[in-house]
Amino acid sequence: MLFNSYEYIIFLFCVLLCFALLKKNKKLLILAASFIFYGFHNLYYNFLLSHVTILIYSSAILIEKMSTRNYQKLLILGSIIGSLLPLIYYKYFSFFSNTYFSLISPSNTIPNLFSNIILPIGISFYSLQAIGYLIDTYYHRIKVEKNIIDFSLFTTFFPQLIAGPIERAKNLLPQMKMINSNIISIYPHINRIVFGLFKKIVIADGINLLISSLDGQYGNLGVASLLLGYLYYIQIYCDFSGYIDIAIGTANIFGIKLSENFKLPYLANSIKDFWHRWHITLSQWFRDYLYIPMGGSKVKFLKYVMIVLIVFTLSGFWHGANWNFVIWGFLHGILYLLEKFISRYLLPENIKFLLRKFKSLRVFLIFNIVSLTWLVFFISDLSLLEMIFSNFYSSILHFDFSGFSSFISTVIEEVSALKLFVILFALFFMIVLENTKAIRIYFESSFRLNYFQNAIITDLLLL
Repeated sequence: MLFNSYEYIIFLFCVLLCFALLKKNKKLLILAASFIFYGFHNLYYNFLLSHVTILIYSSAILIEKMSTRNYQKLLILGSIIGSLLPLIYYKYFSFFSNTYFSLISPSNTIPNLFSNIILPIGISFYSLQAIGYLIDTYYHRIKVEKNIIDFSLFTTFFPQLIAGPIERAKNLLPQMKMINSNIISIYPHINRIVFGLFKKIVIADGINLLISSLDGQYGNLGVASLLLGYLYYIQIYCDFSGYIDIAIGTANIFGIKLSENFKLPYLANSIKDFWHRWHITLSQWFRDYLYIPMGGSKVKFLKYVMIVLIVFTLSGFWHGANWNFVIWGFLHGILYLLEKFISRYLLPENIKFLLRKFKSLRVFLIFNIVSLTWLVFFISDLSLLEMIFSNFYSSILHFDFSGFSSFISTVIEEVSALKLFVILFALFFMIVLENTKAIRIYFESSFRLNYFQNAIITDLLLL
């Protein structure tokens, strides 16, 4: 079930009504609602969710009862593999099989044996969340949860089930225990849901129209490919952060506080800063459960380089089962290392002073670099990707900027003036609202008091 659907609006209304009427057993209501939400289009998905939930719940209890550390290690390893098996099959099996056949087939004809495998939505998120809990219990960072209802709510809570944020047990589990005593609070939080819908429907879907209008011309844009990178950066940010706004707003209505997942990533002043602002809970997961256990920064230089590249590459592969995602992650690892090396050893002091004094220069530079990397994320066809970057660098070398006029004229031809105006105005409105104190007032105050902002958002949603 998608947040931006009529089914979800009806579903949420029914759940809120029941939650308000019930004086006890609210946990069971939310648990049932979460399974209805997840299995709405395919009941089999609930089996996969239950598999991960029961496996991790049981393993944590068994590990706690074991006295031998070696047996604990074997069980936690087996449990992690067991919880990842559905993810590996549904998300990566087709990729690995196609890669294998492409290597052994001299004629390059790859049998499409697994093209009918459909990825269950959200499986990448709740699998990592459950594994994080298991690792935390193994290292005694948190106590093992014995209540199956509370633990099931932790892994299945519907607002954050299919796209995060990836919560830590120490944050979410205690809140799940208190959910029976929570009271619905709609007005302070409905603003965030509306703002999330605004970002997803108006800006993200609107910019998708602009990107689609250029379909078939991606390889011929030259230096204007940078504009395509801008558009996709904004689209994926508004789509993903809009979803998170809806998730956080919905959870807050039930008295549950979820983690923030984005902090204005387009204002990042370094690659490191970008990953502190973008998909924060995923970055923290890879840092705490992969980067630090592998040695982190407390190892020799070459091993540190290897660890950084492995973590970033796996992060890219987590996003999608295709070579462009692997390259995207690896590329960010290279950029991260280059930035660290250049700033520490190669950058002259006068340049460092300028970059410190004029922070906007760093923001502009990083925004452009990240926008170019988003092209790698966006384009799955590697031959087309090679053409895009080849023409991009060629047009820079030959001072050929004709791609800009072609880009603008195509967009104007394909998209109506009204839609273009609405998209640009909505984008301007979002940036202004996100970068002022008004956003906190907007999220925290009454829905009715913010009639001006809500009127604008409602009009834009209707348009």
